[in-house]
Amino acid sequence: MRRIISSIVLFVMLFTSIGTTNAFALSNDPVNETQNNLEYQQHTVSEAVYQDDSSIKVFDYALYSGSSTSGLNINSSKTDITGDVHTNQNFIYRGSTLKVSGACGSVGVVDTKGPKIEIDDIKENALFIEMPDIVSDIKEVVTEDAEVFNQNKKYNGSNINLDKSIIVNGSVTFNGAKLNTKGYIIAKDNISFNTAKISCENSKGIVICSENGDITINSSTVELTGILYAPKGTVTINTANFSLKGRIIADRIVIRGSKLNIVSSPEDIDLIYREANIIFSSIEEEYDCSSEHEICFTAVDKEGEPVSNVKCTINVTGDAVVTNSAVTDENGKAVILISDNTAETVTLSVTTKKGISESADILFRDDPIGKVAPLIAEDIVVDEETGFEVVKNQILVVFNEDTTEETVKQIVNSVGGKIVGYLNGMNDYQLEIPGDNNLDYVKQLISQLNDMEEVDIALLNQIMTSPESIPDEGNDPEWGNDEWDESNPKGKNWGLGDCTKSHNNIWLN
Repeated sequence: MRRIISSIVLFVMLFTSIGTTNAFALSNDPVNETQNNLEYQQHTVSEAVYQDDSSIKVFDYALYSGSSTSGLNINSSKTDITGDVHTNQNFIYRGSTLKVSGACGSVGVVDTKGPKIEIDDIKENALFIEMPDIVSDIKEVVTEDAEVFNQNKKYNGSNINLDKSIIVNGSVTFNGAKLNTKGYIIAKDNISFNTAKISCENSKGIVICSENGDITINSSTVELTGILYAPKGTVTINTANFSLKGRIIADRIVIRGSKLNIVSSPEDIDLIYREANIIFSSIEEEYDCSSEHEICFTAVDKEGEPVSNVKCTINVTGDAVVTNSAVTDENGKAVILISDNTAETVTLSVTTKKGISESADILFRDDPIGKVAPLIAEDIVVDEETGFEVVKNQILVVFNEDTTEETVKQIVNSVGGKIVGYLNGMNDYQLEIPGDNNLDYVKQLISQLNDMEEVDIALLNQIMTSPESIPDEGNDPEWGNDEWDESNPKGKNWGLGDCTKSHNNIWLN
């Protein structure tokens, strides 16, 4: 083990000495570094315009350095960066080949020296962007599965394998020939790697996070997928070959090596914000809810894996009442209670702490037969065409038997309506068209609905009145051949039994 560590230390010493002999090397002398910083202080932080990070997200950058006193320094023979770069001071590169496939933004200057420099977009005197502190969010992703150490932790050995995430309430050090990790590495203080090779077997990637300290990598070969995050410290890379599919976010970044390759993409952010979608797993079965009902939903990541401990806020439209918040369990599931005392469609919205939102429409049906929207006297008008009294802004629609409820919702939405009444087991609906609309406009919508192949018939909601007396079987020849039973009307008498004065007739078949 001593031989392995000695070899790594020798490698770092040799690499550093090689770097300082090159014409493009950055000096490790603090005096020279101070002079170097002073030389490129044309744009000081006091002159910079501050920018709230709500509009520019730090984690969108491949490299982000938050320090206002130290620049982002890269000393590498060949550097290839795919993604944007930002520093709150100067961007300084010394090497042979630099290629940035993206924008390179600097509050100070972009200072590069080398025979081959390619940067898509240089933005000097850029806006100052504040460093976010999301350590607690990162911990939330792995808290349940991580191994926790309440003091400093050291890993020694030829081959070090981390099969799960670790959270160290102190510093953590890795000394060995090879380190392979599948989990996140989170420490309160410094994280140090003294290994010949570092690799990651987690296809989704990992996060290496120091809450208050530095992240230092002394290695020959590094192949990682993930994010290096040190919001209050320095990420120092001393490697011959460094390959990262992800990004480095730190107060200060110092990179020395032969070959540097960093490729970032939007998917990297899922390492911190794992939840990518919310599936309302039981809405389809529970769509026709009673006046009070439990509804289940599941939060999953982009791979379709359930995500636990997702905190959500719950909202509904209309007069419905719902649980204010919910947290998903170990299976990614959460249950909320929602209630409503009207026959209306409400929109249920679930929003995670990270702003990911999903919505679903729910129609409450608290009657086993159906429900009719309450009749309001002020809503009754006379249709001058027919002379009949109708309910303004209401349409009665019968859909074909094979029309799905999803299609019904789409059609109702297409005419700007909402469902206020229905008949269970049938495709009969009472629609309301919100707004102060005249009958001509409502009739145009009726014509539009009748032209749809999914609609059997659509018409105005006409007010029907019952006769003041029940027909006499012996004296009324029109009803004489029908048996009459007030408790069980049938035949031509069903309408008299179903309708009473001043009630609207919404059922059509």
